[in-house]
Amino acid sequence: MAQTDVICAALIDAAGLLCDDCVAARTGLGSDTIQEICGGLEARKLIRRRFAGCVGCGRFRVSNQMLSPDSVESAPAKPDAAVEVPSAVIPPSSPAMPIAPAGALHLVSCVAAKGPTPAPAKDLYVSPWFVKARAYIESRRAPWRILSAKHGLLDPETVIAPYDETLLAMGAAERRRWADGVLVHLAPLAEQYGTVCMLAGNRYREILMPELRRLFRQVDVPMETLRIGEQMAWLAREANTQCASF
Repeated sequence: MAQTDVICAALIDAAGLLCDDCVAARTGLGSDTIQEICGGLEARKLIRRRFAGCVGCGRFRVSNQMLSPDSVESAPAKPDAAVEVPSAVIPPSSPAMPIAPAGALHLVSCVAAKGPTPAPAKDLYVSPWFVKARAYIESRRAPWRILSAKHGLLDPETVIAPYDETLLAMGAAERRRWADGVLVHLAPLAEQYGTVCMLAGNRYREILMPELRRLFRQVDVPMETLRIGEQMAWLAREANTQCASF
């Protein structure tokens, strides 16, 4: 494992249950970096991510817990497809979290946790966050694309093989080339949809947002101010709301 992975795993092991924000605070790494690292540790079945009281801050949120060697051996072949979110921790919609029109193009970032074999992109990514983001979009019957570190802009139906590339490991020049490739494919979609909704972390947004604002009439980032656990809760709430309306 990379040194940062080892450090994060050691902190989680020592604490018992530690949320992403507390891991970030203790390592000095950014929250997006910690999300990527913990997603990778979960994909390797070294940790479990579940709603629980964080030992570090005491808040009830998605927290990381080390799996014992026995648990690793008996772990299921795929990561859990979803995390149950108690209604008490689901944040309500507010002016700070505008909801994009259902017809807006939704962009979802790829995640570290992936299935073991080639599959349509929408099925390959299996982290609880991605599953909830997909459920939210599909509940709105909205068009969407996936921002893949390896493949650029992906149609959810495109079959791809598992990979390990991440924007976090790219230098500035490489990220710029990646963004240029994505924007080439987004330009005609901007004419078609007009509005884009970004469901992606800061590493994806920071390099795309200036050009997205130029291409699209409206750019929405509904979860910009939310932590990862709060994002999952918001996605679950909004998906349930949409399902109830049909």
